[in-house]
Order: sequence, then structure tokens, then C-alpha cells
Amino acid sequence: MLYLFQGTIVLQGGFEPILHRKEVVRMKNKFSFSDLMQFGLFLIALLTFIYLISH
Repeated sequence: MLYLFQGTIVLQGGFEPILHRKEVVRMKNKFSFSDLMQFGLFLIALLTFIYLISH
């Protein structure tokens, strides 16, 4: 089965035809642009930290 758990898609069991596509489309407008920018900056900071620690 296809489940949505906090914005992630979890596939359990075998393959099912894509019957739950509408549920995935419904999640489209959950995050604002500022949320995406903060997440992007967090990823850049995390990758920079990992790079500096490894070198």
C-alpha cells in the first residue's frame, strides 16, 4: 500500500497501481517558499560543515 507519513511516501507490501496519486498532489502547497529557502540554506550549511570537517 502507499501511505503518506509527514510528507514522505512509504510503499508497503507489493506494487499497487497508482490509485493514491490525488493524495500526493494534495500535498503540493503544504510548504511555503520561505520554508524551502530555509531548508536549502540548512543543506548548504550542513554540506559546508561536512566538507570542512573532512578536510
